[in-house]
Amino acid sequence: MDAFADDAYAPDVSLGRGGRSGRGVRPGQATASAVAGALYERYGARVHRFCARRLGEDEAPDAVQDTFLRVWLALRDGVEIRHPLPWLLTIADNVCVSRFRAQGARVVTTELLESAGAE
Repeated sequence: MDAFADDAYAPDVSLGRGGRSGRGVRPGQATASAVAGALYERYGARVHRFCARRLGEDEAPDAVQDTFLRVWLALRDGVEIRHPLPWLLTIADNVCVSRFRAQGARVVTTELLESAGAE
């Protein structure tokens, strides 16, 4: 089973660079770390721009790091990637939504604590 089902999108991990070799990545050919690294090299800047638009420039690096941690975990578990960029942006979107929710929870908690102290 190919890690990348569509060879047109597959980074050539065996050569250590992103490209269109037509070979794809096969089990035993590369580790999850190597595939995640290749995806980061090829798409990391695009994922960063996506996260920066959603969260702001200050939060983007942490969101990108969380995104690629989730990518590595998925690859380690044997997830097959058919279209890497949409897959990565879906993961990044989920990370951004999680961060929005966490920020909202902090704001509500802070407001409740402030209002309790004012009474």
